Amino acid sequence: MQRAADPPGPAVARTNRQASSMRPAGRVAVLMIDALGFVLAAADPFALLFYATHALLATILILRRPRQIIGWLLLVIAFGFIGATSEPRVDLPALLAGAASWPDFLAAWASSWSGYALFTAYAALMLLFPSGHFGGGASGRAGRVLVWIGIIVTALVAVAPKVGFNSNGGSTTVLIPNRLAVLPELGLWSVVPIDAMIAPVVAVLIVSLALTLRRYWRATGMEKLQLRWLVAAFGAVVLGVIAGLTMSLVIPGIGGAIWIPVIFAYPTVPLAIYFAVTRYRLYEIDRIVSRTITWAVTTGLVAALFAVLIVGLQALLAPITNQGTLVVAASTLAAAALFMPLYRRVQIVVDRRFNRTRYDGQPALEAFGTQLREEVELDAVSTHLVGVAARTVQPQAIGLWTRQDGATR
Repeated sequence: MQRAADPPGPAVARTNRQASSMRPAGRVAVLMIDALGFVLAAADPFALLFYATHALLATILILRRPRQIIGWLLLVIAFGFIGATSEPRVDLPALLAGAASWPDFLAAWASSWSGYALFTAYAALMLLFPSGHFGGGASGRAGRVLVWIGIIVTALVAVAPKVGFNSNGGSTTVLIPNRLAVLPELGLWSVVPIDAMIAPVVAVLIVSLALTLRRYWRATGMEKLQLRWLVAAFGAVVLGVIAGLTMSLVIPGIGGAIWIPVIFAYPTVPLAIYFAVTRYRLYEIDRIVSRTITWAVTTGLVAALFAVLIVGLQALLAPITNQGTLVVAASTLAAAALFMPLYRRVQIVVDRRFNRTRYDGQPALEAFGTQLREEVELDAVSTHLVGVAARTVQPQAIGLWTRQDGATR
């Protein structure tokens, strides 16, 4: 009989963990990039919302699984929203005349192609989730072609002699001279409709969604569960983009109301990936995500409580004292005292919602131990054991072998 391989020792396990995580210098660099993104997105509430929802999950995935491309794609999408959603405050007449300052020009230039990069990254995310690799066969080859089409179109828009800049809240698009144009005298630019290049990128999105739907229908088991929410989220995004572009062509000057459906759809994509990570053990970092959410919620609640205490105590103590130091000190002590109890309560709620098996496992084992002390029939014990294992571990199949009178049954 062949001997089973020994499990890896501590040194091997430690090496595997180190290989799957990022080095300290890389972590600092990723966090600095995140901070820069928050600074750039802070001027626009929608850009901040879209950036935060994608960048937070991207950071967790990158720090824990740096070789998995899904986190990096989410980070690209997050920065794409900064350029595509926020309207930079620039001197438009100077831009049109080609005499704007370099900061104004770079802000307008980045916004001209950020939407193309955003949609291309969305298409790649659809095609690569959850494994991070294109599948084999015709579908895999088609996915590679689609992503390359999006990359090429984005590059052409970025180096064209003139780039489009959205002004007046996105209702007006003007063409401005591109200082970073490549071969502006090339005859290719006279036949390339730069102002209509969004059409092939939207087509890439639609075909990518169709391929993802086909993969979802053919998937089984855990992969199908991981794809379920993401397919719905991407479907909402694609439909919202198509509806917005169609309405902008049919009713020019309608304004930003046409983008309301896609505004609600964008944050559902990281939410769907979050469900896949936490509920279906994708990338094996569900506990990291759970702890991160708990700390974020608790910090937000404590910060809100701190602000309320400061305002309330100042109103109450204003007739008595004009010293704000006492109010701040009392509020700080109250917030610090409430942090850990609040953290434990929030963690229980998060575990109940996204780690139900882990939360209910210990009570189930304690109940089984109580039954075991009072049970004498082997068949009853076996039935209870199988039931507990099925409820807590939820295996696809379960069997129990016992020895009786020297034989196995």
